Amino acid sequence: MIPDPEAEKPEDWDDEEDGDWIPPMVPNPKCDEASGCGPWEKPMIKNPAYKGKWSAPMIDNPAYKGVWAPQKIANPNYYEDNVPANFEPMGAIGFEIWTMQKDILFDNIYIGHSVADAGKLQAETFDVKIAVEKAEEESKKPDIPEKPKSPMDLNFMDNPVHYVRERLDLFWTIAKGDPIQAIKFLPEVAGALGVGA
Repeated sequence: MIPDPEAEKPEDWDDEEDGDWIPPMVPNPKCDEASGCGPWEKPMIKNPAYKGKWSAPMIDNPAYKGVWAPQKIANPNYYEDNVPANFEPMGAIGFEIWTMQKDILFDNIYIGHSVADAGKLQAETFDVKIAVEKAEEESKKPDIPEKPKSPMDLNFMDNPVHYVRERLDLFWTIAKGDPIQAIKFLPEVAGALGVGA
């Protein structure tokens, strides 16, 4: 690359502000016709005596015994259960359950292979008890009147005092942040307060 011989310094170039002007670099046209331009590279020639990368020769090790592994011995705690279905008499069965679901109920535990026998046990025990338990649970529930979800759902005729109190509380809550918004949202409360004032 050589400085462009045709490049000229711009007329508005100020050396004090813009620094020394350097012309742009262009490819040397002489390199197109002659060899020897560009970075020098060492010529490579074949070496007939080259044998490759050296590494130490490998010989047999007469003391080598193979990859080491720990010795195996008989396990004194090993046993084989030829009749795994023969259980000892059970007094109880425990479950450790972690779940986010509710209403999971357990009753008598059936251990066996027959789906029909399991269904029969369920019909004789669980199905009979669950109906009684649900009826008893429903009878013990206290009668809680449904509360409106918000003051806007209240009805004046149901409880006038409660209706007025909830509307006033809502108005004051909104007015603390934005009085104009409270007047727009609950104009009847604003009007009543204005008449009272």
